[in-house]
Amino acid sequence: MKKIKLYSIGNKKDYNYYVFDKKNKVIEIIAKILGAVFQASWPLYSENHDTGKSRKINFENSKEGHSNIIGGNSNAKIDVFYGAKKLTLIIHCNLSLRRKLNEKLGEISHMPKQKIRKTVIDASPPKNGVLSDFKPRRLKKK
Repeated sequence: MKKIKLYSIGNKKDYNYYVFDKKNKVIEIIAKILGAVFQASWPLYSENHDTGKSRKINFENSKEGHSNIIGGNSNAKIDVFYGAKKLTLIIHCNLSLRRKLNEKLGEISHMPKQKIRKTVIDASPPKNGVLSDFKPRRLKKK
């Protein structure tokens, strides 16, 4: 199985956050993990009450927004914030459940390497102290 990209991860006192691509396949994988760890139900299908039929939600084409994921028997609060291309998953729960989730995500995800900018710009003012003709200079690599 190909691993999904985890762009960012962070934690505060009682919550963790994760940033992923907003792709349908990624959301299906995360939904399975949330179900296994928290017994949470992330609705991947929308129901048409007039016809009684349900269809799969296309998250890639959905607009920016927010949704809550209903937790099962755990006392977790799960929020998802959708951007244009990324989604942020925020989970408020106890430390043991967060660790369990991190272990599961570690098995199926990887973090891409950070791109490092090679050019450094010297933003120090000119030696004569006049700022009106100040122009940034590129530093030479050592």
